[in-house]
Amino acid sequence: MSYVEDMDWLRLLSKYTNQLADTVDGAELTSNVPSCPAWDLADLAWHLVEVQDFWTWIITNRPASPEHYPEPTRPPNDELTGALRSGCRALVESLEAANPTEEAWSWSDDHTVGFTYRRQAHEAFVHLADACLAAAVSPPNASPDFGADGIDELISINLSMPEWGSFTPGDDDRLISINPTDTANSWTLRFGTFSGTSPNTGTTYTDEPQVQLGYGPATTIVSGDAATLDLWMWGRADTGAVTITGNPSLASELRAVISGETQ
Repeated sequence: MSYVEDMDWLRLLSKYTNQLADTVDGAELTSNVPSCPAWDLADLAWHLVEVQDFWTWIITNRPASPEHYPEPTRPPNDELTGALRSGCRALVESLEAANPTEEAWSWSDDHTVGFTYRRQAHEAFVHLADACLAAAVSPPNASPDFGADGIDELISINLSMPEWGSFTPGDDDRLISINPTDTANSWTLRFGTFSGTSPNTGTTYTDEPQVQLGYGPATTIVSGDAATLDLWMWGRADTGAVTITGNPSLASELRAVISGETQ
């Protein structure tokens, strides 16, 4: 799955960004963000301002690479949520002016504007969850389709195997299934190891823990509503928020592998 035409991406991007700004406005800016322990709420707000500014530049200057992207200056803390709201408007306007099928730079294998439509809506949702954790309020809501798409995006993009790498599957009994209870989607993942040398950095990876889509009966199943499973996989919901049938240690291993690909 990639960019989905019938998902209202720009509305969701605006909704979750503005909810994050509202959450930050109603909390102490010095509150620690448990899911990003090096940050407080002010840092979280600034991070999303930076991210959205970057992608506004990428879309406006498509298909140029970010080689000449000018880094923004962090505003005073009392201006951060205003910068969030205005920055989100600028990103939405840049995306509205583009066709999702047009070429645009991205760090993934998907070099279309549609990548940014999808990625930035999910980026805002995950960071809204961060803000909710810091402010000790209820986690954000999302539709089953959006939650399922978030799971799919993480698996198909963040956990995708680069062309220069190889995956060695583990034992047949080391399969884990992600099963939303409110959609027909499900994903079975096989544990194994990843090896290869990056042609870009020259870094060599040898037998690094990894997961890939697999087939067969899973020995462990993680279930819950799609939005909660999405947040759980991103490390924004604890194990008590989902139901694990089978081997809980496999669920912990999965979270550890994902953490290495998303932080």
